[in-house]
Amino acid sequence: MTHNTHEFERIRYELPELLESFSLELIAITVRTSREGINASMDLQGQRRALTTALALHHIGHSHARVQHGIPVDPQGLRAIREEAKSTLPEIP
Repeated sequence: MTHNTHEFERIRYELPELLESFSLELIAITVRTSREGINASMDLQGQRRALTTALALHHIGHSHARVQHGIPVDPQGLRAIREEAKSTLPEIP
């Protein structure tokens, strides 16, 4: 074993004891702040705008189907999806 492997093994066994010593409040704060940091970085990458746009387009699709078919989905949609999947996906043995 290399030094790094020994160190990893030591940390692996000590980590649960270390985590037990933290209060639940500290862990909750750490999770919340980590989540906020991740969300902020994703916002800077434009993910929130992309999700908002995708959801808006999704709603437009339902509105279109309601106008065309009187219900929020195309009645032929499931059949069309299955047929397209059969023609584009490889067969699983």
